[in-house]
Amino acid sequence: LYTEVSYDGAFNGNNPDRLDALNFVRDERLCASPTRMVQRYIAALFYFSTNGENWNPKDSLEDWLSPAHECDWGGLECTENQVIDKIELDSSNLSGTIPFEICKLPLLEKIDLDDNAIGGRIPLNIGTCKNLKILDMDNNQLVGSIPNTLFE
Repeated sequence: LYTEVSYDGAFNGNNPDRLDALNFVRDERLCASPTRMVQRYIAALFYFSTNGENWNPKDSLEDWLSPAHECDWGGLECTENQVIDKIELDSSNLSGTIPFEICKLPLLEKIDLDDNAIGGRIPLNIGTCKNLKILDMDNNQLVGSIPNTLFE
């Protein structure tokens, strides 16, 4: 299931963030639908990829990787059906990179990550975030150009 979300070989030890996210969801032994497990994996992957252990210690961010529903993790907002539709973590000391799997969140409308230290490139597949309306990532350490897929 998770190799379909990431890619074949994602968990062979060459990518510790993906392996950490996989181990997080496996170690929880949460009994949930595949859709929910994928959402939880992507949320955990986002945490590990952006160095969540170094985020600003805001009260609302302390729930990340807790047994609470991921919709209760600070900075995530969800629909009434508990599907993530917004990631809002501006000025939270995020670093690292944004995982391409973020676009596997089917109802994601808003990514607000400005005023952090995120590096790397905006994922090339950002245009596959079918419902994305707001992408706010200014004042980071991004490199490269904005992917053309965003404008398709």
